[in-house]
Amino acid sequence: MTSLPYRLRDAARRDVIDILDHYVDEGAEASAYGFLGALAGAYATITEYPAIGSGRHGEAAGIEGLRTWPVAGFPFLVCYVHKNDEIDVWRVLHMRRDVPGTLAP
Repeated sequence: MTSLPYRLRDAARRDVIDILDHYVDEGAEASAYGFLGALAGAYATITEYPAIGSGRHGEAAGIEGLRTWPVAGFPFLVCYVHKNDEIDVWRVLHMRRDVPGTLAP
């Protein structure tokens, strides 16, 4: 199967920067690097298998087609929509957050 390209929305970029800043501020640079590697793995999975993510949060937020996929080893979810020719990454959110409430239009 061919992997699709992915595009990060500005909010997703800010989420990733905030997560990395948090790890660095806490003196956990190794965790920041680990997070980046795990996030790259999550992107690779969803670009190859776009239907793999859960639609539960998207349904709860009323966003058609929105799915989530966990970042392995970290408490974060990649929130994305599979479009015809790409993966549209909306947010990267902590699992303990009100994900549907944060995503709802």
